[in-house]
Amino acid sequence: MGERTVFMAIKKRPQKPFPPQDALVYKPSEVATLLRCDPRTVYGMIDRGELPSITAGRVIRIPGDAVRALLQGRKPPAMEKKPAVRRKTGKVGD
Repeated sequence: MGERTVFMAIKKRPQKPFPPQDALVYKPSEVATLLRCDPRTVYGMIDRGELPSITAGRVIRIPGDAVRALLQGRKPPAMEKKPAVRRKTGKVGD
């Protein structure tokens, strides 16, 4: 007789907007959203050289051409690798 029904409001997390497919560069998290995979998978592809990336300091970006190639089932185009330049000395090194 003393049974109560309790209704709780369930809040849905707001959905992240789907990244546009015509962007020049993407964040690794955006690429993961487009590929429907975990961001760690994208970082692994970058580490293995399967996905070209641009690094500026701690920021990683992936060229849009490479992402579009992956979405179409093609191999991403290779990028020209430039040697890193050390800030303080100005010497070219790996």
